[in-house]
Amino acid sequence: MVLKLNVRHKLYLTAAISLVGFVCLCAFALHLLYRTMLADRIAKTDVLAQMARSVADSIYQREQSGQISEAAAQAKAERIIGQMSYGKDGYIFVNNSKAVRIVFPPDPKLVGQNTWNLHDPDGVYLNRVMERRAVAGDHRPTFYRFPKPGSKTPVQKVAMVEYFAPWHWVIGTGIYLDDVQHDFAALLWEFAAFALPILLLIFGVAFWLSRTIALPLATLAVQTGKLGTGAPDITIDGVGRPDEIGTLATAIDRFRLDGLEKRRLEAESSEVRRLREAERAEQESLRTAMNTQLAAVVSAVAGGLSRLADGDLLHRINTPFAAEYEKLRADFNDAVTRLHATMTDVSGATDTIRAGSGQIASASDDMARRAEQQAANLEQTAAALDQITATVRRTAEGAVEARKLVQTARDDSERSGEVVGRAVDAMSGIVQSSTQIGNITGVIDEIAFQTNLLALNAGIEAARAGDAGRGFAVVASEVRALAQRSADAAKEITSLIKMSGSQVKAGVELVDEAGKTLNRIATQVSTIDGIVAEIAASAQEQSTGLSQINTAINAMDQATQQNAAMVQQSTAAASSLAGDSDHLSSLIARFALAEQTKSGRLPSLQRA
Repeated sequence: MVLKLNVRHKLYLTAAISLVGFVCLCAFALHLLYRTMLADRIAKTDVLAQMARSVADSIYQREQSGQISEAAAQAKAERIIGQMSYGKDGYIFVNNSKAVRIVFPPDPKLVGQNTWNLHDPDGVYLNRVMERRAVAGDHRPTFYRFPKPGSKTPVQKVAMVEYFAPWHWVIGTGIYLDDVQHDFAALLWEFAAFALPILLLIFGVAFWLSRTIALPLATLAVQTGKLGTGAPDITIDGVGRPDEIGTLATAIDRFRLDGLEKRRLEAESSEVRRLREAERAEQESLRTAMNTQLAAVVSAVAGGLSRLADGDLLHRINTPFAAEYEKLRADFNDAVTRLHATMTDVSGATDTIRAGSGQIASASDDMARRAEQQAANLEQTAAALDQITATVRRTAEGAVEARKLVQTARDDSERSGEVVGRAVDAMSGIVQSSTQIGNITGVIDEIAFQTNLLALNAGIEAARAGDAGRGFAVVASEVRALAQRSADAAKEITSLIKMSGSQVKAGVELVDEAGKTLNRIATQVSTIDGIVAEIAASAQEQSTGLSQINTAINAMDQATQQNAAMVQQSTAAASSLAGDSDHLSSLIARFALAEQTKSGRLPSLQRA
């Protein structure tokens, strides 16, 4: 439905929706304002009820302190609360827990009246509800209808109550909602006085904008329709405007100019098409003539190529071509002539290659045999060197072992010399000991001589004593006999020591001679050790040199083997080259170059 509306109606619809949205927004804001005002009044009413309860509580504190009695305190509280008022008809009322009025400023005559069963026209038992909420500590407002002071017509009212437990009082106050509604109505009129001109202004601006947009668009639509019917000479309104309509008008005007340019190009295209048709007819006639000439040229060249494919290099195209194709005939004949000369030269070169490849194959065979013989000789030489190297290595090892044995012999001779020295020293000690023993035997001989003298004197004295000295004489005889045997033994020992001394002296001389001999042997062994060391070093150097020679011969053997392999490859290559030259000769034989000679070779031809 909306898509069927024109631009003007769509703009009007947009403005109307905006106005409706603005009105709804204002209504919602006014609703929030009313709720805020009502909540503010209820909060103030609750504060007044709390203030009245605070008055009762302060007087109760004086009662508790003993300053006044309970009756006086309650009377004072009733008087003060009854005097509290606000606004035009606001007051504070007090009931007890049985809904009996204690303070009621609008009509003091009703004080003491039981209002438990009092209800408003809607059936709300207002004092019951307020008493229950006060005792329960429920601070929700109580809505009911109650007459204003001096009136009997019930008006919507809201009350807030507080419960003072020590005296079982229900203290409350209420406000009439018509006062809030009156204040809200005043604000509503002020808001309407401010918002209505704005609404009218918005509507007027929207109407003006709709016309300024819709009318130029309608004009452009009419002019575009004329352009569509083929009238590009009209003038487009709105060109040069700075807004979107100006951009649209400029685009439409460009479309108009493009239409004019298109007509001009179509006229030029018709003329060009006519000229092209004439040129195409002329080219068609030229193409027919050229095709005829080209067919003749292609036929002649095809025949020449066919003869060339059959191997006939003696064929030439002798029929003249048209001027533009004459160069093709000359190039074909020249190419065949050059190919003829080339194939002739290739044929001769093939024979030369065949002969050369045979010589190469023969030389390669001879070289291969020599390389094989050289490889065999090197292999034998390497085997002999291996044996010599092994022999020299064993000689070096034997020299090293001999050096070790000589070293051991030298050490043994040195130790033998030391032993001989110690033996000489020991024999010298024996000589000294023999001398000392000789001295001791002399002392023993002297003691035996003195003992013999003493025994002789004792025998003489025993003989003088007679029978009394007979026993002593026997003892003296025995002592004399012992002294004689001691003297004989000392003489025998002395003779033996002399004999031993001479033998020891001879032994010392022999041992000394043996020590000198061992020293000479040690010197000779040292000399032999040096000679053996030189032999071992020389053998080691020979072994190293032979190993290097063996390595070089092995390398030569490998190189010879490689040379033999390369010679075999050369032989194979020469054989392959000979085969290729034969194959090339067979290929060249397919071409008709000239009459062959009796030798089967083609004669060389002079180039044209």
